[in-house]
Amino acid sequence: MARTKMAALETAANGTETSAEVDGRQWSHHQTFVWLTEHPGYLAEYEGKWVAMVGPRVVSHSETIGEAIRRARDAGFDDPLLVPVLPPGEYVF
Repeated sequence: MARTKMAALETAANGTETSAEVDGRQWSHHQTFVWLTEHPGYLAEYEGKWVAMVGPRVVSHSETIGEAIRRARDAGFDDPLLVPVLPPGEYVF
């Protein structure tokens, strides 16, 4: 069972991770995706990685999808939106 309020990992400029509260019930995958489309470039610093998101928060990231989801689950997020961050001009399909 997912916790209702969970600590999200945020990476500071120096690479350390800090915690911020996120209410996982407030954000569906669709709402997170819509938020991302309204904020182009938000994930640019994660190019080449998989990002797990809940709402506007990056809860984990990694070069592999498996590691990104494992880290998100370890942080208490059972069902984040997983997003591949591709270089400009590249597409998933």
